[in-house]
Amino acid sequence: MKGVGNVVVDRVLRIIKICKAVKRASNKLKNPNVRKNVVLSRHLSLTKIRSWTEVKFYMHLGLERKDFFYLLERVDKKFEHKNRIMAERAYGSEICTELRLAITLRILRGAKYLDIEWYEISTWHVWDRTVIPMLKAINQVLKFNLNFECTKKDEMQKLEEQWNYVQIKKYGAILTKGIVAAGDGWLCKTYKPYKSLNLCAADYYNRKHTYGYIIQCFCDAWCRFVFFDCSFAGATNDISAYYCTAFYQVVSELMSQEFCVALDDAYSSISDGKHLTPFSNGQLLAAQIANPILYEMMRVYNQIFCSQRITIERALGQLVRKFGIFWTPIVFNSLEKI
Repeated sequence: MKGVGNVVVDRVLRIIKICKAVKRASNKLKNPNVRKNVVLSRHLSLTKIRSWTEVKFYMHLGLERKDFFYLLERVDKKFEHKNRIMAERAYGSEICTELRLAITLRILRGAKYLDIEWYEISTWHVWDRTVIPMLKAINQVLKFNLNFECTKKDEMQKLEEQWNYVQIKKYGAILTKGIVAAGDGWLCKTYKPYKSLNLCAADYYNRKHTYGYIIQCFCDAWCRFVFFDCSFAGATNDISAYYCTAFYQVVSELMSQEFCVALDDAYSSISDGKHLTPFSNGQLLAAQIANPILYEMMRVYNQIFCSQRITIERALGQLVRKFGIFWTPIVFNSLEKI
């Protein structure tokens, strides 16, 4: 068995070897003549992608092959190519839609700048020239609708029926009526903002000791998001961020009193009857001393209510599980990308 000293020496030598390899690669990239000979052409990259097995294809891109080509057929109309053959083969020509979509999905899946499989095709301005245009095209063709239409009573009743169905399946009865959405605040981790953005770094430093953005999100009973707002600095608390969202304005002013939104105790200061929150620990302690029977009833309510509210936690968990880009802090160098 190796000693501690040998293990440390082995790791140091391995790190030195990796650093030398990265340095050699960077020197080659600085020389355009060498780069044309070393970097795999886009045609070979496409051949590599098409040769993947179904399992590897899904593992790398997060979509099955048939879903990938279905999406490709729809977004391809958003991009114009002067010469598709040159777009596939030539290094300096425009990238073809198939490769653009594959790179976008791979990066969303969690690929990094020095990803082994994608190093040769994910270096030059990937976000500006590839990912952002493709995401805009996907948003246009799939027509994501995150507008919470609380003024339409039939839409609200459909949302309520979803939550009622879940309660009947779980408890055999409808115990919390009127719920149409569950919401919470989520921290999207980022690195420290660039100085070129002229932002105060302290505003983005969260109580969880990391930089990021606070995202206010709400979902239905099937973990499908109905509202998303990611325009708040990381140091903003949930209730302050929620007051500034369009969702709060719509719910408080336009939504009927027969419907409500399930939130956690961070939003307990809102007492308009449209925002349901669980009893706090202080309220439970006071009830336990004053009225033990009431205390047990409050505990039962918390358990039933939180089993509904936790749907937003499951939705966020599925989001992060699906897109590996959220597993580590995200790098932003412009406000437009944010």
